[in-house]
Amino acid sequence: MEELHPARQSIAGIPGQVFLLLIMACGFGIFIYKALEAYRLCAKGQKENRLDAITERVKSLVIYVLAQLRVFHEPFAGFIHAFIFWGFLVLSIGYGNAIISAFWKGFHFPFTNTFAFLTIHNFFSLMVIVSVLLALFRRLVLRPKRLEYTPEAVIILCMILCIVSFDFVSEAFKAGAVIKSGQALQASVPLVTSFLGEQCAKMEMAPQAMISVSSLFWWLHMLLIFSFMAFLPFSKHFHIVTAAINVFLRNLKPPGQLSTLDLENSETYGVTAVKEYSWKSLFDLFVCTECGRCSESCPAYSTEKPLSPKKVIQDLKYHLKGQAKLLLEPPPPAREGEAPSREFPPIVGTALKEDEIWSCTTCAACMQSCPVFIEHVPKLVEVRRSLVLMESKFPQEVVLTFKNMENNFNPYGIGFGSRAEWCADLGVKILGEGQKAEYLFWVGCVGSFDDRNRKVSTAIVKLLKEAGVDFAILGAEEACCGDPARRIGNEYLYQTLAQQNIEQFKNHGVKKIITHCPHCFNVLRHEYGHLGAGIDVVHTTAFIGELVEKGKLVPREAFSKSVCYHDSCYLGRYNGVYDAPRGLLSAVPGAKTLEMGKKREDSFCCGAGGGRMWMEETLGKRINKARVEQAMAKSPEVIASNCPYCLTMLTDGVKDMNLEEKVKVMDLMEIMAHSCGEQKSQAGE
Repeated sequence: MEELHPARQSIAGIPGQVFLLLIMACGFGIFIYKALEAYRLCAKGQKENRLDAITERVKSLVIYVLAQLRVFHEPFAGFIHAFIFWGFLVLSIGYGNAIISAFWKGFHFPFTNTFAFLTIHNFFSLMVIVSVLLALFRRLVLRPKRLEYTPEAVIILCMILCIVSFDFVSEAFKAGAVIKSGQALQASVPLVTSFLGEQCAKMEMAPQAMISVSSLFWWLHMLLIFSFMAFLPFSKHFHIVTAAINVFLRNLKPPGQLSTLDLENSETYGVTAVKEYSWKSLFDLFVCTECGRCSESCPAYSTEKPLSPKKVIQDLKYHLKGQAKLLLEPPPPAREGEAPSREFPPIVGTALKEDEIWSCTTCAACMQSCPVFIEHVPKLVEVRRSLVLMESKFPQEVVLTFKNMENNFNPYGIGFGSRAEWCADLGVKILGEGQKAEYLFWVGCVGSFDDRNRKVSTAIVKLLKEAGVDFAILGAEEACCGDPARRIGNEYLYQTLAQQNIEQFKNHGVKKIITHCPHCFNVLRHEYGHLGAGIDVVHTTAFIGELVEKGKLVPREAFSKSVCYHDSCYLGRYNGVYDAPRGLLSAVPGAKTLEMGKKREDSFCCGAGGGRMWMEETLGKRINKARVEQAMAKSPEVIASNCPYCLTMLTDGVKDMNLEEKVKVMDLMEIMAHSCGEQKSQAGE
């Protein structure tokens, strides 16, 4: 009787080897054929470099693939998925041994013939079985809202369950045959297999019959392995192969950085047809696990808007596959004197609807929650660019916004000459001929023209003056940073405004900028550099926090209120600034910081990003109301923000819900100015 372990199994000579080769050829053949088809479709996309920073990309594989970091964001589902994945890696080694040893008797990979490895193999086999059973229970009984019931998912789980279980059964009966024949099991046989073998040995079966049963289940096990392989490219479980590749190819640039269009040398702008996406954007479509985490975290989807990030990716995938013939086959012969051409259907109207495109707040919650790093937001922005620049199609209210930005360099349409009126009595230096300052305080449009946010700008000025910071503003020479235009899709207007501002920076020798608006902060910090700006940009929360640490600002007056802090998307998810705002609140005497259920990376958008600040919200529930409800669940006295957009939206939400008597909406800078306001009087005593 041969040594027993999962890496070795005799088959019936040459006929068995031929049959095994046949099912291997079918499984591998179908898989490779479909995988190559997907590759050829992706290759039709536009060029994009995703092979830079190899070391960082390899690190991503370790953190997000091997360690499954993002998967564990949801512990129960994370446990299930992680153990199935880890089991897949370990069991693949054992199954590889079994297949090769069918042709090369006695073969095994190094160290795989040891008790330690075979015990690990047993352990992960058990964990995969447990995990699959939990996954079936979760999908069929618990039925989480974000998961759609599909027969395909159940079939895949059952196939995995049978693959692992049949291997156990085969090994158990083989061990039983050894025991029944009066022989001792080899020392390398793991405990679970040994225990199961002992149970099988108690059955009323002859050793040879047990070997036959073992062989039967081994063949069933092999048939299922290669059936599973053939089925993968037809299902969402193709991500078993594509997910790791996508993690390796993930965007390593700041998440808030959009690509810069070459307006002078391009004939088309944005994405009208699916072939105009980059190859990486198309590859994303074959990676989606359909877990629904992106839609669950999406503020538009959560408030009953016609946008589901998961559905966007799925619809684009089906649209791409539907264009396979157009993309892969050569175009028909052209008439004499004409170049061969082919008409591709537009994305909008065939794959996506306009309401889906315009419902996005570009908050990036979908991308943050995606375990396989699919990039949803850029895909929608590229379609917006096409609609705006190629077809002049956008929400009606945006017409006035664009006009205001073109004529007066701000979305409000207020005369640009009045941009500095808010600080007329504050003694703020305005950069002019020959004047210099260490820092430029970039006020932004909302901080300059909105009455409520002017108070925040005033608080910032008082704090900077109190700390003795050498700063100035541009005044009438400051134009909109261009973020609203860019996120809406008007790249031409964005670049016009950005170049205008960059010219002012150069004229006045501006190198360091302080700004409070996270939207301005993001575009100045990450996107102006592509147009030639060489500037260092810091957000007020970080800058004021540093002044507090150095003792240049000392919060002394108590602010004895419970404060529920709201993370803005463009400061948090886009720029990773979470601790600085909380550090400011912790420095204020008496302030009791409350954390919302959705906080930090999981924060819920106020509804103003992606140009939505300047559009009407007529579909579903208002996003700002949903966020206020989340805050009120903590019963705060104050809701605090760090963004002019958020302050506006949260204030409107509180008013619309008639909560003004219960809660006040304030900016962190106002709280800091209040707490630092007694310094002068105390210093003079």
